[in-house]
Amino acid sequence: MAKMILIIEDEVSIQNIIRAFLENAGYTVILADNGLEGIERFRASEAPVILADEPTGNLDEDTARDITGILKESAHRMNRCVVVVTHSGELARQADVVLRLKKGVLVREQ
Repeated sequence: MAKMILIIEDEVSIQNIIRAFLENAGYTVILADNGLEGIERFRASEAPVILADEPTGNLDEDTARDITGILKESAHRMNRCVVVVTHSGELARQADVVLRLKKGVLVREQ
């Protein structure tokens, strides 16, 4: 399988930093500006990893629920790695593993 990663990030400067880092490591990077676009690109690709920054942040509740379902299906049924960064407690509660940034340190929640 190709070394591909899909990144959902709307901030261009962050996209550029992540892209440069991952391409230097030999990955093909697929970029998307929002959750809806990202999900469509992810479904169409063979990318085994998705990095999503606030994929449900600017969406209505129904669409956010749909996106969350697709991300969970990608992880559980399609065996893809899904990494989500969010401020949403609702989205975090649905994750298999939750890491919180506390005083500059990542802490795994039990």
